[in-house]
Amino acid sequence: MELKLIDILTKEEVSTRKLGDIFSLEDIRFDIIKSVILWQQNKARFGNHKTKTISEIRGTTAKPFKQKGTGSARQGSRRSAQFRGGATIFGPVVRTHNTKLPKKVKKLGLLNAIAYHLKGGTLQLVTEPKIEKPSTKEVANAVGTKDAKTLIIYSSETQKGFLQSVSNLKNTNILHSDGANVYDIMNHDRLYISETAFNKLESRFADGK
Repeated sequence: MELKLIDILTKEEVSTRKLGDIFSLEDIRFDIIKSVILWQQNKARFGNHKTKTISEIRGTTAKPFKQKGTGSARQGSRRSAQFRGGATIFGPVVRTHNTKLPKKVKKLGLLNAIAYHLKGGTLQLVTEPKIEKPSTKEVANAVGTKDAKTLIIYSSETQKGFLQSVSNLKNTNILHSDGANVYDIMNHDRLYISETAFNKLESRFADGK
């Protein structure tokens, strides 16, 4: 399988890139993609929501009224859940929502997410953008992000001027190759990957990290 390598600013084809066998997936495993996305979302949850138990409610511990003779149900504390301002029974407590996922599944999820754009024709391999002076207009005309959400995965070799230009574009996000993840890739309609960033991702799949 080959993929065209283009200049992102001029849209001209520079060369072609032969892809490794790891990208030649017969079927996209959406079940694995979903598992990785859920793992990411669970990891991002704070888990600091909490309600007070009866031991944490301020108030007297004295019995509100005598046990018998009032005609009312017996009560032991004004801090009980049935009273206004009382405790919450079985409420949320501070905890972590993290779930465990094998490294192989995480890697396979990322591979399937990239393969999804590759098969759909929405992945474009580009050369390292060369633009020293930031120009939002120039990059906007080249990328064309009016109708589709676009993600650009860059590397440490990408010039700062290009990154500053892209940061002002609507419907466009940038992401370093080290932070490439399934959720962000699947949450965008188009995917641009710089050549150096693609090499790093390909080596990550090869060595299992």
